[in-house]
Amino acid sequence: MSRKTTLSSNVASTLNKEHGLKCIAFSSDDLYLPFVEQLKVAQVNAGNKLLEYRGNAGTVDAALGREILLKLKGETEKLGGDNNSGNQEGGNLIEIPRYDKGLNQGRGDRAPKDQWIKVETGTGGAGVSTDVDVVLFEGWNMGFLPVSDSAVEKIFADNHKAKQTSKNKSENKQVNENEGGNEDGDETASEIENPYHYTLQHKLQDIKTINNNLKQHQQKWYGLFDLFVYIRTDNLNNIYEWRIEQEKQLLKQKDSTNRGAMTDDQVQEFVARFMPCYEVNGTELSRVGRVTGPENAHHPPPILTLVFDKFRDLVASSTA
Repeated sequence: MSRKTTLSSNVASTLNKEHGLKCIAFSSDDLYLPFVEQLKVAQVNAGNKLLEYRGNAGTVDAALGREILLKLKGETEKLGGDNNSGNQEGGNLIEIPRYDKGLNQGRGDRAPKDQWIKVETGTGGAGVSTDVDVVLFEGWNMGFLPVSDSAVEKIFADNHKAKQTSKNKSENKQVNENEGGNEDGDETASEIENPYHYTLQHKLQDIKTINNNLKQHQQKWYGLFDLFVYIRTDNLNNIYEWRIEQEKQLLKQKDSTNRGAMTDDQVQEFVARFMPCYEVNGTELSRVGRVTGPENAHHPPPILTLVFDKFRDLVASSTA
């Protein structure tokens, strides 16, 4: 939504062409489950709008992502089981899926295999190494951190207490007015924007499900990172406008009756399903400031944070 995929592709191209490095870039979007499997996820989680369509953790093949990352890093010994991916030259052929978001009227589906990225690693002709030098792996919720169940419960409990306090104040004010009181400056406090506005529109258990699904990303991916770049916006509302721009670009690429893009209203509904993860898990990433998994828990990778405004201008940056 913030053109992270475009940025990754440009960086990969620069590293390949100008620095002679073999760089591979792919997105967690490419790991979305095939359309039929997404329908099954929605059915199993009936009533949970956060899993009704692709997007949130639980609609992504985290295990496949780990397999691809380990192969690209040359750490296939961590895969276990049968790793029969050799090619005729004695190297390895790694296939990275592509996801076509325009299929099924904007619902998307995994692209045919002939459109996948094919990466050969190992030893090529004349003993020349063809190993990958740099892997760029990006995604809209990459690095977002799961929180404890009690932390999720507290969000809902605090909201309940706030509503009860507001109700009591309103009732007391009404009693005071009925008794003739009319103190200067006695007015209902303006409502403060709740940082968990979108989260609280869903059931507690549904938020817990997404949060727990995200643990698979942390367990399977984050420990393999050597460096993390956190790209975020200074206002979450910008995400809606950026997504609408993306859909309009998709419409321009329309090439068949099976390809389509979402309307502005559909975009609003679609993006709203992403927002709880931004509010809960994106906030946790900002708070912790580190992205780790089992393999690098004791030596967190460096993190570069870049903050962009509505116009995608860089307004802040930091390193840790």
